[in-house]
Amino acid sequence: MGNLCASVRNSELTVEDASEILSIKIDDNEVVILQGDIRETQNKSILNACFDPYNNIILKQCRVKPEQLKQGVPSLIQLPRGIVKSEFMINLKINFDELSKQDLIDAFEESFEQLYFKEIDSISYYDQCEQYSKEIQIINCECFIEALINELHNNRRSRKYYIYHPNINICLMYKNEFKSQYSSYCRAKYSMIEQQNFIYGDVLQTIHEEFTEKNSQLALSITKLFKDYPQSFEKKESHEKFVPQMTALSQN
Repeated sequence: MGNLCASVRNSELTVEDASEILSIKIDDNEVVILQGDIRETQNKSILNACFDPYNNIILKQCRVKPEQLKQGVPSLIQLPRGIVKSEFMINLKINFDELSKQDLIDAFEESFEQLYFKEIDSISYYDQCEQYSKEIQIINCECFIEALINELHNNRRSRKYYIYHPNINICLMYKNEFKSQYSSYCRAKYSMIEQQNFIYGDVLQTIHEEFTEKNSQLALSITKLFKDYPQSFEKKESHEKFVPQMTALSQN
């Protein structure tokens, strides 16, 4: 796949120049997409996912001894101090000719699972697929975002998830994919609720069209408001008390 920072080395971007493409808080988690150099990240860990993870400028500068990696199985290593601010790196070997989309999603999810072993509260990721076809780039983006949203849904502690790339088009691809998948996730989340009983359709459409922190928090408020809906329905409790709350949420 080539060197992790091949395109980064040719970039004039620094941490001061890094441009924020998306910043959103979802519950106690933060998702940020930045046009910039991942070597400047302040996060505690880096996810290094590509065909040859050890062909990586950070690992070469750190003089980390390569280890045998199994396809689709993440490996967490500690980085020497001084080269980057991150303390850990998760190396993930992926071959698009051998892994299905579900395999790739599972591999990314297992990579996030590594964070629990060292109680790591932040991670940065850099897409390394520029040398592949557009189709492969899209597949990798879709799978990473799906795994990220699954992680946000199942996460047992608050974390920061950063996505870096010097190419603005790659950043926008991740931003649009995140917006699309998160909107779909919200819609699926509320599909059990009968629309005639609760006013939520316009709210979800707003979330899709204007993906802001306020709207993201609104979606979470809706989720929390109706988390006991099935039990309430079984007990035949009045639905009327929910409607004013939903109306108030939709007007905020």
